[in-house]
This record gives sequence, C-alpha cells and structure tokens, in this order.
Amino acid sequence: MILLGAMGFLCSCGEKTESRSSPPSGLAEHAELRAWTMTRPMAGTAFTAHLYTNLPASEVEKALARAFEAAAALEKTLSCRDAASELNRLNNAPSGSPFPISRPLAQSLQLACRLAEETDGAYDPTLGPCIRLWHRARSRGELPAEAERLQALAASGHEKLKIAETTATKLVPGMRIDLGGIGKGMMLDAMASELRQSGIPRYLLTDTSDLLAGEPPPGKTAWEYKDSGGKIIPLLNEAASTSGGNRQNIVIGSRSYAHVIDSRTGLGIRADLPPATVHAPTAAEADARATAAAVRAARCAPPQREMKEACQTQ
Repeated sequence: MILLGAMGFLCSCGEKTESRSSPPSGLAEHAELRAWTMTRPMAGTAFTAHLYTNLPASEVEKALARAFEAAAALEKTLSCRDAASELNRLNNAPSGSPFPISRPLAQSLQLACRLAEETDGAYDPTLGPCIRLWHRARSRGELPAEAERLQALAASGHEKLKIAETTATKLVPGMRIDLGGIGKGMMLDAMASELRQSGIPRYLLTDTSDLLAGEPPPGKTAWEYKDSGGKIIPLLNEAASTSGGNRQNIVIGSRSYAHVIDSRTGLGIRADLPPATVHAPTAAEADARATAAAVRAARCAPPQREMKEACQTQ
C-alpha cells in the first residue's frame, strides 16, 4: 500500500497525433506508433483512454468505440444511479428467494463478494442501506439516529448474500447492493479487454481514482504517475487505485467524514487521514482493495475524542 494525497499520470499522449519522425531510443519498430486520447463521461465521472498503436485510424476509432461501449453496458447493469438497471431490479426484489440475474451481473457480484471475504468486510458490496442512510445524514448535517444505524447494519453484510451462476439470494430484508467501490474498476477492465482483443496492448485507462496500464508507451519501460510528494511511480500491466481521505468530505459536529463507509459502524470513515493507494493485477481488485485499505487505516488510527463513545459501542 502506498499513501498518496492524489494520483496523477505522466505521459505524452495527444488526440490523433501524427507518426513520430524519429523513433525514441532508436527503436525502429515504434516508428509508426501514434498516440490517441479519448474521454467520455460515465458513472458520474470522466473515463479517459490514452493509447499508442500503429493500426489505421478507422480501426482505432472502432476499437475505442467498442471499449467505451463495453464500459457503458456494464454501467447499465451495475449502476445504483439508474433505477432501471439490473442491479436495482435485484435490490428491489424480495429477500429470501433466488432472483434470476444475468451472467455478467453474477460474475460481478461473485468477484465483489470474494474480495469482501478476502478483506474481512473492510470492502463490502452490500452496504447500500448504510450508504443511503449516510447520504441522508450528510444532507442534514447530522449523524443518523442510533436505531436507524443499527437497522442499516443489520440489512448489510456480504455473508448474507448468496450468488449462484444465474441467481442471487438476499438472506435479509432491506439489503441493497452498491458496487460503487468496485464498479468503475470493472468498467476499466472491460475497456482493457476490448482494446487487447483489437490488437492494442499499449494503453493507460483512467477515471477519477483508478489507473489501469497495459504495455508501456514507445521508448518507455512503463507508464508513470506522480504521488503527492512528487515521486514517480511506474505502472506496467497492472492497476492502481486511491480511496478515502480528502475527497467528498462532510463536517458534522467537530469531525470531518469521508464518503467511504466503514462496514462496522455504518458511518463514513474519518477524513483527516491520507488516502490509501494500492496496486493490483486488475482495476476492479485495486478499486476494492483501496477502499479496504482506507477503512483499515481509519480503524487503526486513534479515535478522535468526540468519536470515542461511538467506537466503544461497536
């Protein structure tokens, strides 16, 4: 785990740039590689693809279109923002009985539940009731009532969700699944898969908090991003994700809370700690594990005075 204040990447990509006249580092095989960049708003943020390829322009444009379409289709399946999404149909279904779901949703939920188990619930995709309650608390500027908080926690917990190949069963009433802590990473992975199938292995895909790198730019050994201290971090055929800390904060009473929810308390984690960044083989895994790292860091930090009573009730 690397603690960062913010993530930024370093590259020299341009929109449909011309071929290089002199290949860097004397690598003749890179002579025809051109840099491309495309950005599209999705999932409440901006997704950007940076890539190098010697494919014809028409093939690159089609490949980029397929990559963004794959991410958009996955968002339509996994979104909590879209009332008509397949995930929300599952959320609105009654508990206690298997509910039919598509293979893509089943695979996404299986991955999310596996990562929840591996992180001992520090990342948990079933915190929808707590997230809803926390959004309301943030809008009101006050902590939720104790009874409401305990009720939301009772309706959460990855061990209370059973996933089969084509069905999902919520074992408790009121459970709502929220894939906000992993969904954007899944979308980046879907984009990468499409690009590789199109013969484009040199790419860097980004959203607000996630990076997914393929093969390096021409003349480089890796893509690079800069941490808050100015240190350059290489990224090659892997992902990095940042969570927690200084984004989407709210001050209630004398404490600042982050948007990330602790599955033990049902409240936002403290926002005065540095955000957590992790590397992983896929963007989905990095996304979830970064959330878990931020939650664990907050749990290990000494509680602030005004929160001691709340911590002692857990």
